[in-house]
Amino acid sequence: MPQWKLPRFHFSWLQIITHLGALAPLAVMIWDGYHNGLTVNPIQSLTYRTGKTALVLLVLSLCCTPLNSIFGFHEAIKVRRPLGVYAFLYALGHFSIFLLDYNFDPSMLYEAIFEKRYALVGFSAFLILLPLALTSTKGWQKRLGKRWTRLHRWVYVAALLVIVHFIWLVKADIRQPLEFGAVVVALLVVRIPAVKHFLRAGAQLLVPPGGRRPTSGGRPLVVIGLYQDPPNIFSPPGQEIGAVLPFEFTWHAYFIDKTNALFIVVKPRPEVTATDAQDAATVALREMRSLRPADKNTFDLISQDQILNTFMSITDIFFLVMIVLASVALMVGGIGVMAIMSISVTE
Repeated sequence: MPQWKLPRFHFSWLQIITHLGALAPLAVMIWDGYHNGLTVNPIQSLTYRTGKTALVLLVLSLCCTPLNSIFGFHEAIKVRRPLGVYAFLYALGHFSIFLLDYNFDPSMLYEAIFEKRYALVGFSAFLILLPLALTSTKGWQKRLGKRWTRLHRWVYVAALLVIVHFIWLVKADIRQPLEFGAVVVALLVVRIPAVKHFLRAGAQLLVPPGGRRPTSGGRPLVVIGLYQDPPNIFSPPGQEIGAVLPFEFTWHAYFIDKTNALFIVVKPRPEVTATDAQDAATVALREMRSLRPADKNTFDLISQDQILNTFMSITDIFFLVMIVLASVALMVGGIGVMAIMSISVTE
């Protein structure tokens, strides 16, 4: 008989706390509903609770990126997607209760959504969160490539719309929604490169790099050496400040785009020519990617000779442009001198 193997899951303490914390509000709502603790208006109570929980989880998911990129807390990036998905699920529950409150009547729903501004803004935020939740998997990230990052930046628009929805809903005491709004605006400001660089420098002063040791799979990484300054301008960029990290660790820690992030430097042995090394690299990469003989290469190979030829072509074009500009300048100057001489002769 075939043996079925269950998938092995590895959860950190932060991931366990995240899942338990995200499910706790749902458990409290179920408990209160069973023990008649949802006030005299249970629909209103559940609508408020699910909406506020969705907002809290959404803001927490937005906090994960600066915690990772600025403060070096790489574990935070692993809980960003669960927090975002939980936020959408609570928003879905919030919207479902809204539909239930209006008995799923299309005419009543149309009137409620398009004639009440807070409902229209909240509905717009939900429509933005819907495609973000559906494309939150790694499979969709691979399919969309760079477009995935641009698409998921709309989460900030959704967060701001939720804040406006909250403000227009409570009307009287808007202190709490304004506090959430201040956090979202601060997270947007942190994305500005100059601000991010300043905060990162301050974080490194508070926690020196030597005080943190990156890990991969729970095991500490070992520093094996430092890059020297590149010997010439054709060396790969960034070698003067860099480090070698395992690819899987970098992928999970920084959530990079696998389709465009891999850059391999091949240095042949002295007895191997550059052409032979390039052919061997092409064969190896085609085998790794399981390409058939008729398939085109899904990668690019660039040699130093190609870079040098490109540089020479650019300098040749620049030289021709300078000759044209110099010729034009001489013509204009000659015409100007002739005009001055003719005026002097006339006078």
